[in-house]
Parts: sequence; structure tokens; C-alpha cells
Amino acid sequence: MSRLTTATPRPVHSAFQRKLALIAVLGTLLPLALLSLMFLLAPMPMTAEAADTLRSASRFAGAIVLAHWAVSLAVWAASKAAKPAPNRKAAWQDVKMVRRANA
Repeated sequence: MSRLTTATPRPVHSAFQRKLALIAVLGTLLPLALLSLMFLLAPMPMTAEAADTLRSASRFAGAIVLAHWAVSLAVWAASKAAKPAPNRKAAWQDVKMVRRANA
């Protein structure tokens, strides 16, 4: 005997949370990847100008990552606070007998 199951649709809230997590990860990894590329391409031996450039690039990448995480966490907190109301019409309700039919 086979089981009949209905496919339950994925909640929109869950899909939004996954997208937000992906945005947060990409917003962190992209600036850090560019910063590591700058460190790899830095001239050796390190000159004073190159060290200054890398130091300021590190600060800038850190500020970008922190700002991105602050915005991502604010959006996440707002999405948690503003959950949609449950759809009460879709829930099972008792059958009410309105009138009896005479047959």
C-alpha cells in the first residue's frame, strides 16, 4: 500500500532566513577575500607605503564587514519581530450544524 502525502509548501519566512544568511556570508567573505588578495600581491620586502596601504585596507574591510553584519542582524531582528499572523481560516474548524434536512 502506498502512502499519499501532500507536499507542504515551504514557509516564506524560512526561505527569507536562508537568503539572509547567504547574504551575510557573502558580505563577509567578499571583502576578506579581496583583502587577502591585496596581502598576497604586496611587494616583498614591504615598503612603508605598502604597509600603510595594507593597514588602511584592513581597517576599511573591517568597517565594511562590521557595517554589513550590523545591517544583516537588524534585518534579521526585524523579520523575527514582524512575523506574519497565522492564517486562521486554513485551520480545521468544527462542523456546525445549521439546520436539519427532512427527507
